[in-house]
Amino acid sequence: MPAAPLPLPVGSDGADALAVAVRAAEAAAGVIRVRLPDTMAPDARERLGLASKGGWNDRVTEVDLAAESAALAVIRAAFPGHRIVGEESGAHAPLSPVQGETSLPRSPDRGENPLPLSPDRGENPLPLSPDRGENPLPLSPDRGENEREGAYEWWLDPIDGTRNFASGLPHVCVSVALWDGDEPLAGVLLDPIRNETFAAAAGRGASLNGAPARVSSETELREALLGFDMGYKGPEGKLLLAALADLWPGFQSARMMGSAALGVAYAGCGRLDLYAHHYLQPWDIAAAILFVREAGGVVTDLRGGPATPRSGSIAAGAPRI
Repeated sequence: MPAAPLPLPVGSDGADALAVAVRAAEAAAGVIRVRLPDTMAPDARERLGLASKGGWNDRVTEVDLAAESAALAVIRAAFPGHRIVGEESGAHAPLSPVQGETSLPRSPDRGENPLPLSPDRGENPLPLSPDRGENPLPLSPDRGENEREGAYEWWLDPIDGTRNFASGLPHVCVSVALWDGDEPLAGVLLDPIRNETFAAAAGRGASLNGAPARVSSETELREALLGFDMGYKGPEGKLLLAALADLWPGFQSARMMGSAALGVAYAGCGRLDLYAHHYLQPWDIAAAILFVREAGGVVTDLRGGPATPRSGSIAAGAPRI
């Protein structure tokens, strides 16, 4: 974790980026909750408009589209000068720079910090909530504040776990994250069914429904619970299964999650000791990367390199496994 909190941009309504991310995730979650009864119907897939959008198992519903639109509106209203990339609607270029948009000071004793600076602080006011390949705009060393706005990039996944959602499996989440180039600033993952909000800001720690979150303290692989997912690529999925077979019975058990974002978040709060995935899109992991880091975990790509939204793979969890 950074020694000092990184400054967060403040939006046109006076809220910082983490607060806006929470609001955006809640807006999407509100859309999802309204349609939860449809997920339990015998004809759920028809009611939800489940369709293929590319690969043979890459799916979308009309709820994904509506939830993304709701979250996008919140972010765009607060930060019209920021770039936003949504899973369903693609890249949205900055509309216009916001005059007077500022960053929060680094002072550790300011009252508006939405995350605890240390595990024993109790003032966290976070609410308890019931490969496109585009690069961020280049940074210029002599840019002004308005030009600086173009460096900020939001990643939005309205429903991570669409097939779970359309099948009535209660394991999905909304993922919203803000990055500044290769640096994550704020990330929120919201499970609209369990009403859990996983939140993190750079240098301010991670929280689950307002309480500090920490990764597992497990040190032995043979005692570890692992999480993974198959993804959209057949050959790579077979390699992952083969790797698990080679490791077995050298670990306690494994879970296939159906939501990579929520799987990584579970590794960040100690529910899983390790989560791995071989093929991911940026919006899948942009928020979860920061959550695990701020929770004291290790997060890399499967080659051991730095994890970024464009890494394409991930391994995250307890630092001593």
